[in-house]
Amino acid sequence: MKSVGEPAAVVKLGEVVGAVMRRGRTASVSAKRQWLQERADELVAAQAGRRPGERERPPEDGAPSSARCSRCGSARPCDFNYSGSYGRRVDFEDGSAQLRIRRLRCRCGGNVPVDLEPLLRRYQRHWYDLQLTCLGLIV
Repeated sequence: MKSVGEPAAVVKLGEVVGAVMRRGRTASVSAKRQWLQERADELVAAQAGRRPGERERPPEDGAPSSARCSRCGSARPCDFNYSGSYGRRVDFEDGSAQLRIRRLRCRCGGNVPVDLEPLLRRYQRHWYDLQLTCLGLIV
């Protein structure tokens, strides 16, 4: 005798767990990227003396910035302007993300190198470098 109903759809537990793990990694990378982007924007804003889009410039007799112009050597935030951005890829344990680092220019036309040292070292691409270093020291 034939069965009356359609066969039940088979759901494999491994596929469900894999999908949940992929979504978790994606959410983790997204949260880390957002956090790093906010911190990078804060560091650049601190060196420029203002956030992007703010019309009011810092006072000319204000505190000097930690950044310096590569051409004239100025460290006055009132001389710095935002000038686009560049991408920087950072690899995490669960994936990679693209950060947008804002560029600064001086009034004289020189570049102002952005210092992200507390957050990312100059050529650091792997966010888990600290963990790799610790593992290397243990072994």
